[in-house]
Amino acid sequence: DRHTSIRSLDLYERGAGAHSGGEVIEAHTFPRYFAALESEPAIAASDALVDPRTSELADGYLAPLGIGAMLDAPVRMLGRVVGIVCHEHVGAPRVWTLDEQSFAASLAGLVSVVLEVDARARAEQALRESEDRYRRMVDTTLEGVWLIDTSSNTVYVNGRMAEMLGYEPDEMLGRPVTAFVCDAMRETLERNLAARRHGEKGQYDSCLRKRDGSEVLVIVSSTPFFDGDGQYAGALALVSDITDRKNLEQQMRQAQRMEAVGRLAGGVAHDFNNLLTVITGYSEMALRRLRPDDPLSSEIGEVRAAAERAAGLTRQLLAFSRRQVLERTVFDLNTSVTDMTKMLERLIGEDVELVTSLDPAPGRGRAAAVQSDQRTPTPPRT
Repeated sequence: DRHTSIRSLDLYERGAGAHSGGEVIEAHTFPRYFAALESEPAIAASDALVDPRTSELADGYLAPLGIGAMLDAPVRMLGRVVGIVCHEHVGAPRVWTLDEQSFAASLAGLVSVVLEVDARARAEQALRESEDRYRRMVDTTLEGVWLIDTSSNTVYVNGRMAEMLGYEPDEMLGRPVTAFVCDAMRETLERNLAARRHGEKGQYDSCLRKRDGSEVLVIVSSTPFFDGDGQYAGALALVSDITDRKNLEQQMRQAQRMEAVGRLAGGVAHDFNNLLTVITGYSEMALRRLRPDDPLSSEIGEVRAAAERAAGLTRQLLAFSRRQVLERTVFDLNTSVTDMTKMLERLIGEDVELVTSLDPAPGRGRAAAVQSDQRTPTPPRT
């Protein structure tokens, strides 16, 4: 690459009828020969032993092989000497004809063409392999890749991006990016597109509309790119689906709100339980002062029973606020229904008849007693 040496790839000796190669000559040892190769289309040395361009080769190369004349044509690629086609005459000096010089130059030119074609083919193959590697990398990434032009129309999407929105990649090509953005995010999109046109990178949350009309929450990282004249040519975006993460965040916020509600409910239940304690206490005191056959005795008994059931509800609220497990007990369903019936009869009035149908056999269940009383009765027909 530095043009500091020449190595023989193939040397054919006509007298011996043999090929050899590998000999190396250095530029610092033969400076005039190397200079002539760089500056002249061909070196036609009729007397190679005395020609100033080739005489440096006399002792170590020409004389031992009996070479009297040389016709060397440099092989060039992109203006640089990359090889030499050497024609060497063994014997006395001789004059190279114009046809021979033209043949040597043509042969060197043909070699140059072959080398350039080969180099171009290898470069194109390397480019294809590089593009294939890049495409495989882009197509298999877990992120969506979206490329738009100056008009914000889709130029390329990878498989992940199309899959995210429920399309095939070809179905998205040529369509404006606005066709896939939720209405609420149009202003945010336009603002970011304007920033890309001014050469600014950016990252922002957005919402895209899928083919079936559903929405997907994404985070977009976009970068502008420019042509050779420095003009805006479009933008490249990496798109990540964060719908699950947003849902999880929403669930976490909901859980935090529920925790706050639980603390509030616990505080309210504690204060309400204090009031129920007073109601229960006064009911007990009133019942002790009344005779068993006093009409008020049963009604105050219902007040005490209702207060006890309300106390059970407050215990449930307290258990919820403290995330405690309610105590389960075995109870008779018939008894629970009968107790509830007494309270309901006073609530619905005399013009409505409440009829219950109880199984004669005891029906026992195991649950938190306060939960068994939490039933919303169907309003009776009058």
